[in-house]
Amino acid sequence: MKLILGFFLLLITVGCSPFHQLSKETKIGTKDGYVVATNQQLNLESLTFGDFKFATSNKEFKKLKTDSIAFSNILFYATTSNPTYDYYILVDPVDTNFNLKLYELEKVIQKEHRYYLLISKSAPFSDAKFIRNNLTVE
Repeated sequence: MKLILGFFLLLITVGCSPFHQLSKETKIGTKDGYVVATNQQLNLESLTFGDFKFATSNKEFKKLKTDSIAFSNILFYATTSNPTYDYYILVDPVDTNFNLKLYELEKVIQKEHRYYLLISKSAPFSDAKFIRNNLTVE
């Protein structure tokens, strides 16, 4: 009985995470003077500015944002405060009814996966363009 209860507790803990199972493989580093988020298993790279903070887990997300998580299958979340805006990279989300009042959507379809870049509409046009243009998936 304890074994079954432990199994269900583990299933609930792992199964309820809005972060994709490969999010823990996402590494944050630097490249050419920018911050780069890479996930080698997905062949994904995202270049952004140096003042961003990143989350690849619920625990990290809660340190950056007090709101509830509005999306599922998050590969990573990034936020900055000057100016204030954020963005998400999602991998194969089941629910694609995104709140487009708050976010702009960029969809990238590769052979095996569907990637969604959601950038808050409060992002300056030039910043959003830079992030969109520097998201690569091979």
